[in-house]
Amino acid sequence: MLSELSSGRENNLSLMRLVGALFVLLGHSFILISGPGGEEDPISELIRPYMAFNMGLPGIGVSMFFVISGFLVTKSFLSHKNLLTYLEARILRIVPALFVAVLFCVFIVGLYFTHLETDRYLTAPSTWSYLLKNASLLETQFRLPGVFTENRWPGINGSLWTLPIEFRLYLYVAMFGILGFLRSRVIFNSIVFLLIVMYAAFPLDFPLLIQSQHARLVIFFIIGAFMLINASKIQLNFSILGVFICITAINYGSAWFDLVFSITFSYLILLIAYHPLLKMHNIERYGDYSYGMYIYAFPVQQSVIALKADVNVYELNLLSFPVIAFLSFLSWHLIEKKSLRLKGLFSQVSLSFYMSKLKLLLNKTNTVDL
Repeated sequence: MLSELSSGRENNLSLMRLVGALFVLLGHSFILISGPGGEEDPISELIRPYMAFNMGLPGIGVSMFFVISGFLVTKSFLSHKNLLTYLEARILRIVPALFVAVLFCVFIVGLYFTHLETDRYLTAPSTWSYLLKNASLLETQFRLPGVFTENRWPGINGSLWTLPIEFRLYLYVAMFGILGFLRSRVIFNSIVFLLIVMYAAFPLDFPLLIQSQHARLVIFFIIGAFMLINASKIQLNFSILGVFICITAINYGSAWFDLVFSITFSYLILLIAYHPLLKMHNIERYGDYSYGMYIYAFPVQQSVIALKADVNVYELNLLSFPVIAFLSFLSWHLIEKKSLRLKGLFSQVSLSFYMSKLKLLLNKTNTVDL
């Protein structure tokens, strides 16, 4: 059962996330060379007609992230003592490394490559709005003033668009958890069923997110969460996977294909992550470099293109990958790992503060009564 297989720490999750980040990196390298509407990587061109949501290689990588995130984040809420510790864990995992990556884009990459004078660049409103919007996870701003304007793709870090969506989903998990939906399998499954029906009936007006084109990410996240809530009822084996693949093939071209594919894809990801026969070397002991790779790949690749305008895609990957790997290494060991060690510190301080205020209020109330 999935609940038994996912209870320990021996799994392929870190490897799967790293593969997902590499998919995004490779897919983006072709897009950045050719520009919008240009040539894609050969794998994307081959598989796109058969994928849900018309996904290419980057889309598959991001979808892997959201399946795994839906599963683990829901598990995280159920394992934490209260809302504060859950939110603290989620913020520490995503925000510190993102903040440093945004500073890197603004004050290193942006400052070096901008066509503007230094004072004009530093005083431009869009420079500081880039820092505020992207670091706060409020929304995504893709461009910095005068930066990469000669590149075929002018944005500095297009990968960041998924992070506000993911963080918003973290908040929805918290809301569902507070309302008790995550601790009742019947209620949660009913909500998921209702959301699926709503998506099937009104795919352009899918709830939970403002922009309908982000619905596929919500679908993968929800399926990951569904599999966690129902882990004690879900078997991971290759026969069931075969059945899912057959059902998906039968639905190819139908209105239900995207949804059926998403379920099969999510099941496949968790089977690879947890099935004992597929257990690979656990790379997490060396560090989790997937997040750093995801947030640094785009600006590094754009920098290489700006420095060498005639670079081809193979040279781009050869020149950029060592830099991306180095920045990912630094991000994990100097920022992400150290930030995760702070779990419990802020929530305990906050909880102690509120408890002291409550006791003070109660003491004042008792004094008045006397």
